[in-house]
Amino acid sequence: KNSLSQFTVFLFAFAVVGFGDIFFQSSSADKIYMLQILVVSVLSIVGSIYFLRQTLQRTDLNPLNIIVTCLIVVMLIHPTNSLLMFPLAIALAMVSKFIRYKNQPIFNPAAIGLTLTFYVTVFLTQIGAIKEPLLTSWWAADMVQGFLGSTPFIQSLVGVAILGGFMWFTNSFRKTFYSVCFTMTVFLLLFFTNLQTEASSTNTIDFMVKSFFNSFAFLTLVMLPEPKTSPVFPKQQIVVAVLTGVYFFYAALKGVPFIGTENAMVETILVSNLLTLFFKSQPYLR
Repeated sequence: KNSLSQFTVFLFAFAVVGFGDIFFQSSSADKIYMLQILVVSVLSIVGSIYFLRQTLQRTDLNPLNIIVTCLIVVMLIHPTNSLLMFPLAIALAMVSKFIRYKNQPIFNPAAIGLTLTFYVTVFLTQIGAIKEPLLTSWWAADMVQGFLGSTPFIQSLVGVAILGGFMWFTNSFRKTFYSVCFTMTVFLLLFFTNLQTEASSTNTIDFMVKSFFNSFAFLTLVMLPEPKTSPVFPKQQIVVAVLTGVYFFYAALKGVPFIGTENAMVETILVSNLLTLFFKSQPYLR
């Protein structure tokens, strides 16, 4: 519980910095719109906590978990989206908390909320009800902040500090091995695949280094190792991480038809959740 409290504070601070990074570099009109996003998001978070815990009497749902879910949803939705997208995604993320197996959640709530919102808005776009579907850009999930661009050393130092903070929490939730297995699977596939098409591995190595400070790091350290929907035992972590890494590589990085969609990065998390659900019931992996 103490780790969850600390993580919530850390994530909130990270979200504030990410929001401010974009806000102070925006035009006056964009700043007004971002303030509207902020107000709508705060009201959605407060409303979610009140509705779930007071109206539905679901006092078993920790308000800190609700706050973390809502923060992540807001951080991953691109700020150019319609205001409606934010409360819709948060509401659908809250609905996912009722999708359970043996009284345990199946899906990462933020990931399923964003995925459901994406496909609902794709449908609404096709019938002409709205102009564009949800765009998830992971805009506030980078470890490196743009407003420090004039001082590269400090920018790198802050990025390392943020990365270190998320790594500390991943370790405190006992998910480091899982994150490392997933990262190594993706990097090995990337390295050996690109080695066949490029004479030099310099660009690939450069991409790998940058991955530690962009949205890939947030995926690896925050989204995939969510404590309740990720594997617990080492053998399970190896199998789920490798299979998820293979899916991520071909769906999100290579964009293979049928499995690679605009939402592939988020859907990778749901794939890992389903794999976790399947393999955690296998006694030989405990």
